[in-house]
Amino acid sequence: MSDKCALCNELNNTRHVAYIGEHVFIVVNLRLLKPGHVLILPKKHWESFDELTAAEAKEMFEVIEKCSKALKIVYGYYPIVAINPLTRRSEKHVHIHLLPSDHGLRDYIATYENLPHNEEAPSEIREIIKESIAKAMNEIE
Repeated sequence: MSDKCALCNELNNTRHVAYIGEHVFIVVNLRLLKPGHVLILPKKHWESFDELTAAEAKEMFEVIEKCSKALKIVYGYYPIVAINPLTRRSEKHVHIHLLPSDHGLRDYIATYENLPHNEEAPSEIREIIKESIAKAMNEIE
């Protein structure tokens, strides 16, 4: 744990912690976009997802699934699940955002970035993207 990490301190305070598991916890976001906006994060202070143990990663995804169902019960909508890249996080503690919404992630990104909402990509473009990503994946340890 880092004394300088506000998210680590949330686990110690527990005032806004909605769930504590063996390896992860859920906290209500300090900077709410709307009611129900929560973060799921490991108890240990990790800055990168590749630092998570297999048990932490497994529990994170199990808790995402369970919390998604809980948000549906409380707010009437399943959440959008989002991960900010390390360079865009206000806190360097690994976390995943859940935000109940009657819109999908595609709607938000397309609107915000002025992109087509549901236009089919040409097969050639998809193949170029596939090859680029496959090559990069092979270059990463």
